[in-house]
Amino acid sequence: SADEGKAVNIGAAKRFFMSPLAERIFASDNVMREKKFAALFPAKFFYPELTGEAAEEKIVVQGIADWVFAAEDGKLVIVDYKTDTGVDAEALLDRYSAQLGIYREALSQALGMPVKETLLYSFFMNSTVKVGTV
Repeated sequence: SADEGKAVNIGAAKRFFMSPLAERIFASDNVMREKKFAALFPAKFFYPELTGEAAEEKIVVQGIADWVFAAEDGKLVIVDYKTDTGVDAEALLDRYSAQLGIYREALSQALGMPVKETLLYSFFMNSTVKVGTV
């Protein structure tokens, strides 16, 4: 719609599409945009203090990853866009590392492929932030 179009920062979108990350995405033969997923996690993944049967109870996690693509070595790369303003890489990592750790496990499980990288793309910073494992 016209209102949605007005909300798009054209300059930021252009910078993303000219970035090394976009180049990697477009070079992949296997790109999934807004990839829905569901996966089962043992409760101890979220609550490490649990023991016994309670620790093994299953929790269903559902989500949507902005981009998932096969990297140059055939492993998955997960990319999540962020539009937070006034932030640096450390702030983004503090806010979103746990989310991307869940995405890493869930998408590896759902797609049956190992994950090479989980990345945040900050439109505010015009840069990619690599997220470690949880």
